[in-house]
Amino acid sequence: MHEWSLAEALVKTVINETKNLEFKKISEIKIAIGRLQNIDKKIIKYAIKELSKKTPLENAKIILNEIEASFKCRNCNFKWRLRDVKIKNREEIHFFPELVHAFSKCPNCGSSDFEILSGRKIWIENIKILK
Repeated sequence: MHEWSLAEALVKTVINETKNLEFKKISEIKIAIGRLQNIDKKIIKYAIKELSKKTPLENAKIILNEIEASFKCRNCNFKWRLRDVKIKNREEIHFFPELVHAFSKCPNCGSSDFEILSGRKIWIENIKILK
């Protein structure tokens, strides 16, 4: 479960980004999660809450915003979304999103030469603080 290590990195980032600000507490964090990462939202939310204890992030509202994975074929320019196709071995993609090229092809022309337009990575979209 790499959700715990991602949660740890998120908590550290929020604390580092707010350490020089004057505030009473962090009230909310909004996190974008690329669908291609296949992250278990319950686990990462729980991990963030546990790792936030006794930090300025404790008791903050955690909002997880899932970003749909989308692709564009370099051969025929067809665009599609992850949810539109069946992909075997999603577990491998969970750890290495770039492997999507080995397990998927353009539904229009069958090419495996495509780019990932969205749905990769995880990032902090917003941090709300109470002054």
